[in-house]
Amino acid sequence: MRIVEPVLATITAASSAKLHEPDKCTVILVGAKASASGSPMTTHTADCSSCDFRLTKVPQLSHPRGSLRNVPLLRQAFPRYGGWSTTCHIMFNHIVVGSDRGAPAYYLSNLERGFYNWTETPIIGQIPQVATTYAYIDGLYPIINEHQLAIGESTCGANLWAKPATQGGKALFDITELARVAFERTRTAREAVQLMGDLAVQYGYYGAEWEGDAVYSEAGETLTVTDTKEGWVFHILPDDSGASAVWVAQRVPDTHIVAIGNQFIIHHVNLTDSDNFLGSSNLYDVAKRNNFWDGQSDFDFTVAYARRRPGESFYYSTRRQWRVYTLANPSLDLSPYTDAFGTTYPFSVETAGLLDASDLIRFQRDHYENTTFDLTQGPQSGPYGNPDRYSKPASFVAQQEVQATAVSILAREGEAALVAHLTAASNKFATSAHEAFYALFVDVVTRFHDGSIFSDFASESMTVSAMGYPSWWLEEVGYFGPKAADGVAVTGALVLGVVTVVALAVGLGFWLGRRTSTVKSKGYVLVK
Repeated sequence: MRIVEPVLATITAASSAKLHEPDKCTVILVGAKASASGSPMTTHTADCSSCDFRLTKVPQLSHPRGSLRNVPLLRQAFPRYGGWSTTCHIMFNHIVVGSDRGAPAYYLSNLERGFYNWTETPIIGQIPQVATTYAYIDGLYPIINEHQLAIGESTCGANLWAKPATQGGKALFDITELARVAFERTRTAREAVQLMGDLAVQYGYYGAEWEGDAVYSEAGETLTVTDTKEGWVFHILPDDSGASAVWVAQRVPDTHIVAIGNQFIIHHVNLTDSDNFLGSSNLYDVAKRNNFWDGQSDFDFTVAYARRRPGESFYYSTRRQWRVYTLANPSLDLSPYTDAFGTTYPFSVETAGLLDASDLIRFQRDHYENTTFDLTQGPQSGPYGNPDRYSKPASFVAQQEVQATAVSILAREGEAALVAHLTAASNKFATSAHEAFYALFVDVVTRFHDGSIFSDFASESMTVSAMGYPSWWLEEVGYFGPKAADGVAVTGALVLGVVTVVALAVGLGFWLGRRTSTVKSKGYVLVK
């Protein structure tokens, strides 16, 4: 491996203030015999609001003997490859990439220069290239290659994190580049898993964040890897040296379905059963020397390496797993309540029947309908009590002014002047309203969508902040689990009285508001 050492470090505040976006990627894999098509299926949401989602085809390429493959630093925002900032990242000596993949979408010359003066993407290292690399469809992650190798992805918290080479660390690969190398060089899911694991152990692995508070929550990754016959779940995280990796993979039984909601799900591991398990040789040693495992009890990969979510927020992950399993097999006796690492849940479950793509789309779009956790009903339909949207109250403050002016013109100048004035005024009102509405629409759909607020459009990377529900409200409605009866007490009649008065006032105001100033519009509608 060749690591490119930095010769000029130009790091600004903008480069260190990395935005952390909460993980929210749900991925589902269906085995071949549970699939109506007879082949495995995997979903991939990549639920990131600020990422570069352009699709491009990377062609099959031939490479001269002795060639090296460039490995760039992870970038998920536009442009994910082929362009870079000259001021907000470490600069490197004269090795640049952008055109080496043969995909025009990555050529620097094809990037839009209206917002930013992009330069070519710097690399952080190189590995030996192979003679021929396969074609594949690429997005934020590679999607499928010419041999029908495909992946889905879900970021998972982990107990170890690392920095990439040239950023103060030693690791060369993130999950996107590991997957791309696998798509370029392998034909089957098993081959892809083994290659990604071997490369990560040899060259080092780092997560999506290496600065700030999110280094642990973004440190691990899960890929669902499928070919025409098999499906595998692949977990990976950095090792404790920062220069290697720990990984494990488990084969999904052909008649089963598996779901991952941003948390590892592989528990029992048997590396002697190579038909169903693959993994790194350091799997147990790293866990033992970091006190993740005592070396005596049964080894559980998720318990050892997964980062525990605070409080009961682990239901954010485990409940998605529960929901997919019970949708795929409604007769399954599986409780929605479990522990922090989902140890009471099986790795995968058998489906009640054959599933097709429309079933997986339905699972991904589910809001826990007709369950205790139904997000379309009751308080859980939103912090304001209803998911429907209401038109805002209308006000006619200009009416009196317009009428007074019209009466004055009629008295002074006659009817013809009045007609001319009202015509001009009406045109002006219509034009200004149209222009204002159009400007508002463009601004709203640009700045507010997919549950996020976007800003800083002229900067190298947009700023994205979530519009999620506040923690106090999620706790109040029991989103993370049933509210505990103990520990909740009324401390006095005064508090109770105040709360009662406030509740009555709010209820009365809401009732009057609905009667006088709002028009209810249609809410959830099934899209066919």
